[in-house]
Amino acid sequence: MKNLELKPSDILTVDGEVMQIDTITSQLASIEDVGGQYKGSIIIKFYDKNGEFHDINSDENRILMYTEDLVMSTWRTLEVSYKVRKNINAYFKKMLPNYELISVARQSNLPQDAHLYMISAVQKKTGEYAVWTSWNEKIQNLNFGHYCLKPKAEIVLDIFDNAFRNSDGTTRILNIYDQTTGEKYDKQSIDEYIRLNEDLSGGTFSYDNAPGVDNIMHGTDVSYIAAGSLGVAYEADIIAVKMGYSINNQFPRTTSLMDAIDYIIRKAIEYRKPVAVNISYGCNYGAHNGNTLLESFIDDISKSYRCVICVGSGNEADKAIHFGGIINTGQVQTAYLSVGEYQSAIDIQIWKNYWDTIDVMLINPRGEQIGIITEGRINRYETYNTEIITLLGEPSPYNIYQEIYINLIPKTDYILSGIWQIVLMAGSIRAGEYNIWLPSSQALGYATAFNNPTADGTITIPATARNCIAVGAYNAYTNSYAAFSGRGFDNSIRNVNAGVKPDITAPGVDISIARQRGNDITYRNVTGTSYAVPVVTGAAALLMQWGIVMGNDRFMYGEKLKAALIDGSKPVGLVGITRNDNQPDPRTGWGEVCLKNTLNKIL
Repeated sequence: MKNLELKPSDILTVDGEVMQIDTITSQLASIEDVGGQYKGSIIIKFYDKNGEFHDINSDENRILMYTEDLVMSTWRTLEVSYKVRKNINAYFKKMLPNYELISVARQSNLPQDAHLYMISAVQKKTGEYAVWTSWNEKIQNLNFGHYCLKPKAEIVLDIFDNAFRNSDGTTRILNIYDQTTGEKYDKQSIDEYIRLNEDLSGGTFSYDNAPGVDNIMHGTDVSYIAAGSLGVAYEADIIAVKMGYSINNQFPRTTSLMDAIDYIIRKAIEYRKPVAVNISYGCNYGAHNGNTLLESFIDDISKSYRCVICVGSGNEADKAIHFGGIINTGQVQTAYLSVGEYQSAIDIQIWKNYWDTIDVMLINPRGEQIGIITEGRINRYETYNTEIITLLGEPSPYNIYQEIYINLIPKTDYILSGIWQIVLMAGSIRAGEYNIWLPSSQALGYATAFNNPTADGTITIPATARNCIAVGAYNAYTNSYAAFSGRGFDNSIRNVNAGVKPDITAPGVDISIARQRGNDITYRNVTGTSYAVPVVTGAAALLMQWGIVMGNDRFMYGEKLKAALIDGSKPVGLVGITRNDNQPDPRTGWGEVCLKNTLNKIL
């Protein structure tokens, strides 16, 4: 008998109903191979992604498992080959144009079924799961009817939740903008939808075509902390934007985010109210120096109205996605990149000063050397089963840094696994600083990472914008820095336009959220800088209420508000790290937010 550990994000179907595990309170699960047939027993208590509690026993319920442990009807989330993804995307584009492909996972425990891939997709208009079935690579078709499941839809902000309602039952949400559909909803239409679809007697709710339908809880949880009834600014009005998708969900959603910020600021101007903007999102694409188009946009728009923009520093500090340093004339430095067995593609960015000459060579795990041409534009190379595409960028009107972009693409199924070497050979050097970034860890396979990473410089964009408030996370239970929280650069090493980031930190480890629909209350814990940001956003809203709305300081916004929060911050106790409390730290900025200290100093 083999013990089986179920994890958050695993999926069960219980008596035909789909449940995605979020928080497990207790479990006892095991699996046994009896003559090639798997038999299992599960006793588990958990909260699902909708915040509902379940007490499940396989002796009483019919259970199918979709976990990462590869047992019974188990599917594992692996990097799927470029060829398979291309075939699936082509099929969806031609046969299912109204569906948005979400994920592809391959079943690998049964060799005879290795050609089957678990597919999850969403209906673009309603946001509901429309397909949860398997792709048969042999016949280039979906096995409809194999698994056709439609779990409950989640929304970008749960309009039915009591946390976002006034005492008379009306919503505090002024607007919802759904970029995936282009639909925009005002308070009147949201209240009308609630009135028509809420079942007050049974506490059940209809999410069909609800404003801002989505399939995750991220936006709702963030809003709980910033402006829920038990949150920081618990009576604040709310404007929510559900961000749109990028092309094939592969590229940073820069224009979507700019559009979202612009919409929120315009609405605030329309209402003649100050606004605190919360951005619990980040990416790695860019020089991380505060000068990308998105960062410049945030800097400019933050000066255009009475607002403050708060951004999370990301969760990449302990994910080994960054390597960097200083190289001198004639030196050779090497980054060692471990590529996992199921890695389908990797984007590598090397950023350097334009006036520094650095040659680049790749060495694959078999020892083959590939010299990368660092002159000209696009170049192509081949090595073993991997195609390499490189692009040499140039400075832009808003950025003095130069990018050497390297894309590794498998010619068959996967990139050659093992240790790849990125060798940097310095020619004429005037500054010498360079940085190498991989994509976000969520886009990489489990084993793909730098072997000799640099933790500083893992802050994600756009938290690197100069005029935003970049927020890191700390553990409030131990008063210590959270190891995952994205780190900025030390200004003694790098002259960053945005200054030392993050600016400030807030609790971001095991944050407890109470959700209430009707008379049902459920609790869940969340972790990440996404949940530290709304603490600061809520504090900023309260400061603007005191200053602008109540007439105490009509200039309490933007950089002045940031200065007030920094002035009231307290040092975070960094175990084993010596820190001058009077200087910003690339891990925790100026310290943990303390609104009480800020107000005491102002008053």
